[in-house]
Amino acid sequence: MDLTYEERAKAGADLLDAEYPNWFEEIDLGILRLESPWNCILSQVYDSYSLGMDELGISEADGQAANLGFFEPGNDPEIYMLGYEKLTEAWTAEINKRRN
Repeated sequence: MDLTYEERAKAGADLLDAEYPNWFEEIDLGILRLESPWNCILSQVYDSYSLGMDELGISEADGQAANLGFFEPGNDPEIYMLGYEKLTEAWTAEINKRRN
């Protein structure tokens, strides 16, 4: 995966722009946590992470979800959580761009 966190969040946000106009109005930034299946982007827009994945036709297995900024792969918990923090920051920036 060669994409930055910002590029990944932008790609995911662009997909949501096409599939679910005004999706960013559904997001509560106060609880947004990309590592949480209850407070991530997809759960706030589609009511659950897995339903959002299904609706968008994407998968974790092929790297698509990671490249779109919905998922952070990895096995090292420290690196994994840092990645999710950076993804949350990148998504917050994308949401704020769309709200302003």
